[in-house]
Amino acid sequence: MSNMKYYRYISFYFICSLILCCNSNPNHDSRVLFKKEIPTYEGSSLFADLKDTRDSLKLDTLENGFDSLEIRLWFSYANSLNQQVLVIRNKKGLWDGEYWEYLPQVDQMRTRVLYIESSVKKINPNHGWIRLIDKLMENDILTLPDYQIIKDYSISTGGYQVAVEVSNQTNYRLYCYPSLLINPNNKFAKKMINIVQTLNTEFNLLLPKQK
Repeated sequence: MSNMKYYRYISFYFICSLILCCNSNPNHDSRVLFKKEIPTYEGSSLFADLKDTRDSLKLDTLENGFDSLEIRLWFSYANSLNQQVLVIRNKKGLWDGEYWEYLPQVDQMRTRVLYIESSVKKINPNHGWIRLIDKLMENDILTLPDYQIIKDYSISTGGYQVAVEVSNQTNYRLYCYPSLLINPNNKFAKKMINIVQTLNTEFNLLLPKQK
């Protein structure tokens, strides 16, 4: 095994150990300062929109923390109302996943969501959770910066975006990557593209999926 691969596996097992430790430690101090990273976007209410969609889909609240670790990737499109969210969670030491497809039904002026049609299925990675999480950590899914602080990040009016929520017992993060396809040489966008490709491979998906 190469040194790089060895250290990635050590990192993975370290993360799992922390998760198990937090779950099993009866002396865990609930007073530990909880940190929230929620960017604001001019002319956009991404966080509020995600909260509304989350409530409609009856997903758990994340911005106040999660038992162990939960990651959500929200896919939305400039020219389509069809959207998806992929959920990966570790709860009490067990990994599981869900894949949602949903379609907001809007009023004639397209200014208000009336209700959301949705479907959901359980998903498991083709090569197991250890390999999947290793690949996601290799591409820094927990710590990628929001696109707004990335120098020379290009934005277009079309294409698709991925918004990512990460929540655990001490931290909640939201970050976003719009216009991924026109930023193929940006090192952070490359990592997000790698993440999407990994999810497609492991879960037999075809994201982005506008129709």
